[in-house]
Amino acid sequence: MRVIYHGLCLNCRGAISDERLLKFGICENCLERVDDLRSWKHVLKALERRGNLRFVDDIFNFYKAFGDLSKFFRKAVGHRMWSLQEVWAKRVLLKRSFSIVAPTGVGKTVFGIVLALHFATNGRRSYILVPTTLLVQQISEKIDAYSERLGICPRKICYHAGLIEKEKKELLEKVANGDFDVLVTTERFLKNHFELLRGKHFDFMFVDDVDSFLRSPRNIDRILEILGFDNATIASAIQLMAFRREAARLKRMGERPSEVLASFESIKSQIENYKAKNNIGLLVVSGATMKAKRTKRIKLFEELLEFQIGFKPELLRNIKDFYLEAKEDVEDQVLSLIKTFGSGCLIFVPSVFGREHALKLGEFLNANGVKANTYAKLNDALLAAFERGEYDALIGVASFRSPLARGGRSSREGSLRYLHWRAEDGDQTKLGGVQPRQAPYTS
Repeated sequence: MRVIYHGLCLNCRGAISDERLLKFGICENCLERVDDLRSWKHVLKALERRGNLRFVDDIFNFYKAFGDLSKFFRKAVGHRMWSLQEVWAKRVLLKRSFSIVAPTGVGKTVFGIVLALHFATNGRRSYILVPTTLLVQQISEKIDAYSERLGICPRKICYHAGLIEKEKKELLEKVANGDFDVLVTTERFLKNHFELLRGKHFDFMFVDDVDSFLRSPRNIDRILEILGFDNATIASAIQLMAFRREAARLKRMGERPSEVLASFESIKSQIENYKAKNNIGLLVVSGATMKAKRTKRIKLFEELLEFQIGFKPELLRNIKDFYLEAKEDVEDQVLSLIKTFGSGCLIFVPSVFGREHALKLGEFLNANGVKANTYAKLNDALLAAFERGEYDALIGVASFRSPLARGGRSSREGSLRYLHWRAEDGDQTKLGGVQPRQAPYTS
């Protein structure tokens, strides 16, 4: 008994039998015989000879582009993409904007950097936006390292507060003149120097740690503008949301929203026409939680770029999560854990105890043979010393504002091996920790 599937032929999107679906997915109307064809290249040539090459060429080109990007990534980073990164890469190749909700360590930033370099090799402009100066500096180093491995020389601008005035002036002039392929800045640059970016089109924009970025509705308008949307189209999208709410209200009241829906479809059509006529850039936003409220401005992403700021995390970490019941003397227990696991530790103390407790813990560890220091503010020299192994542990406060929690990405593989924190849970004190099963690449 044969089964016929309608609309599943990869080439003509017509009917196809179950037997032919298993053989390249090309129906008999497109190719009478496929038994003697060994690969997709032979299938494409046979279809081309018959003058019957239609939609399947798009599929072949997509997978070829994905293969090229995979090779590019492997050459830059030194290993193949993880499965999650492959999913993200396919979305980019399909020209879809999207959000990444995933914890630190799964390769979000590495993915954004490599994609920016890939766009640069094709003559297209990218913008990487991060929350701190330290991250700008670390991404700059990664861009240099990846570019050297790839044998390319992209025009890179990495603007941050740590530059001297002369360097800042030179880089601002280059931004104003559009003399760059990859731009890396903090959120403050977007706010203070947006006039320099106005009118400049970006083909790819990667917003890292979007949780803090989305607190300002004006940032969303700025992003949409440099991706290619004008103010009139943004205003139309806001009007579209109003019509959507009004139609829902009328339905709840038992009335027919025909007139509202007609206006809705008209504006929707205008927006789609604008997007078809203009080269709209791709936006990828990443964060660990994305707890931003679904305001009108955030919903603009859904109306204009057809994606929602995600709230469901994508988990793929080679990490163990665990906790221990704390004993009476927590400091001695922390010391024992560090001596058991060795160098490469981050320690977080409860925010209610503050910086003083972190300093006290540092003194205790140093007195007992553990080289520790307190990371209370952004300190490149201290972080570099930790990466070189000059310190066994860095101590910070457990807060999302803590520079140790937000601002560090180790550039030396294996320099960060595990971390501990102390948490108050009702009447109990717990010691928690995460430890990589193997030293993963850092992002």
